[in-house]
Amino acid sequence: MDQMARMVVITCSCIMLGIHGLRMPQKYTQLPGAERPLLNPRTQLHDGPLIDMQLGFHDAIGAQFVEESTDDSEEQNQIYFNHLAKCGGSFVKRVIREAVHHPEIGNEQDKMKAADKLKFTVGLIRNPFDYYVSLWAYTSAPGTCCFKHALTEQQDRKTLSNEDNTISEGSTAEGRKRFREWLKLVNHPKLGTMSLRFFGSYLQYNFTDMKFPEKFNVVTTHDKEVNMVGIGKSLMKFDTIKSLGVNCWIHTESIIDDTKTCLHEFEKSGGVVNWEQLDESLSEREKKKHNAADHAKCSDMYDAEATKLVEQGDQHLFRLFDYPKHCHD
Repeated sequence: MDQMARMVVITCSCIMLGIHGLRMPQKYTQLPGAERPLLNPRTQLHDGPLIDMQLGFHDAIGAQFVEESTDDSEEQNQIYFNHLAKCGGSFVKRVIREAVHHPEIGNEQDKMKAADKLKFTVGLIRNPFDYYVSLWAYTSAPGTCCFKHALTEQQDRKTLSNEDNTISEGSTAEGRKRFREWLKLVNHPKLGTMSLRFFGSYLQYNFTDMKFPEKFNVVTTHDKEVNMVGIGKSLMKFDTIKSLGVNCWIHTESIIDDTKTCLHEFEKSGGVVNWEQLDESLSEREKKKHNAADHAKCSDMYDAEATKLVEQGDQHLFRLFDYPKHCHD
């Protein structure tokens, strides 16, 4: 539509609303009884009024509007959850979607943005030792993606579990050996893959000038686009959990209690939670495995070399979240 046609539509719409000659507010909501909104807050013509250009003139007849508040309260009443893979995020996403109206959900490949800090933000965290065992076992399972592509097919064949589905991954000496070899390929003493993913999900927006892989959730720390030293130095700048800029953290080790706690905090900030639905969802979800990987006991998977590799590569996660330097089990 050319400029002249746009001006005709705007002028005619204003006349039919009885406000010809007045500049329309930037944000509107339709009062009860009107058929559908004329104005679309996502569509703006230059610096003029916000108009939904797809609506016909008949839509303007009888429509009534009031100006909405332009403060940050609407954003603060929204919840934003970012999913860090293999920390129970599939479970938490389902529960939040069922208990909160229109939550914003970030998936594994999504990065938190500066604008998300206006919302009530929720993150995931897990003991790194347990994290790697779960990631290895899940990646070893047939039909799973996409971290399989982080290594070559030959590397996958040599390091992923080859145990049959009648026993848990890592139940044999060969399985545990494969896990430790895999851990060397995906981790580095300067930076662990879990720390890479954590940084990408929750902190990278603070360091936009740093080279960083777009698909950070499907690469290892050895990837050529990963600045291990730079990310490590950036993580050092955060000295407390609060400094990370996330309102509430859900620990995999206490996932149900922490989910409830975060939703209580969200409610205190002005959000609305359907507690009856939440209790029902949690009751149902507790009976399921929540996309869990089947593997041997975490503490059986590590030798001294593997333990040291995780302690060094994910040192900042241990420091920030005060995790003990051993498996949760």
